[in-house]
Amino acid sequence: MRSHLGLIPRLLGVNVSWLKIGVGISGEILRAREVNRTPLGNCSVERSRSVVRLKLMRPKRSQLTGFTLAELMAVIAIVGILAAVGVTYFRKHASASKVTEAQAMVQSIRAAEERYKAENKQYLDVTGTLPSHSNPDGYYPQAPDGKRRTFFLAQSDTTRLNRLWWLLGPTTSGPVQFGYAVVAGASGVQMPTVDIPNQGAMPTPTDSWYVIQAAADNNGDGVQCVVAGTSLDGEVTVWNEGE
Repeated sequence: MRSHLGLIPRLLGVNVSWLKIGVGISGEILRAREVNRTPLGNCSVERSRSVVRLKLMRPKRSQLTGFTLAELMAVIAIVGILAAVGVTYFRKHASASKVTEAQAMVQSIRAAEERYKAENKQYLDVTGTLPSHSNPDGYYPQAPDGKRRTFFLAQSDTTRLNRLWWLLGPTTSGPVQFGYAVVAGASGVQMPTVDIPNQGAMPTPTDSWYVIQAAADNNGDGVQCVVAGTSLDGEVTVWNEGE
């Protein structure tokens, strides 16, 4: 059988040795083109007998994420609104805490006047006349300027106003930011009007009386918050609470 197969190349006129060489070269070429692909992150590695190549794999468009300009502007607008609301709320809360100080001091002065009357049969006129926004002289311990300070001045200060406040002796829980005034009189004497717009004239009392007034410019805008109370009732009136 082999002898017959060997006749085929001879009949075709092909040299057997050259045919063997050609088959060998073709096999090498085919083996050289056999490639193994191995995934490596965003790359793939192609290995062959003669060449190793790296091919970058581009990420798909659906994998790319980010924010648009409209989304960023919307977020900035929302943050700005929240910040404005927070600042407004904080200012109102801070102003309310300062008004609480004035309300407590008005009640303390009221209690001190009642103690003084129980001992002396009349209220103590400390200030003489109620101060106003245009004429703040008479406020104690200082004219309203938004600064915090201790209520009582030093006892070495011998001015009449300081001596009378020490004589009245209202209790304090700490530094104050409001200026305070208290005017008192006998029955039949006209009560002064507190420094609140459209307040109207005070009645002529049939008994001794007092009027307490506190004022402060808490935010420095020139508008005062005024807190007042009288001997006619136990109420405390607040005007311009946010100031």
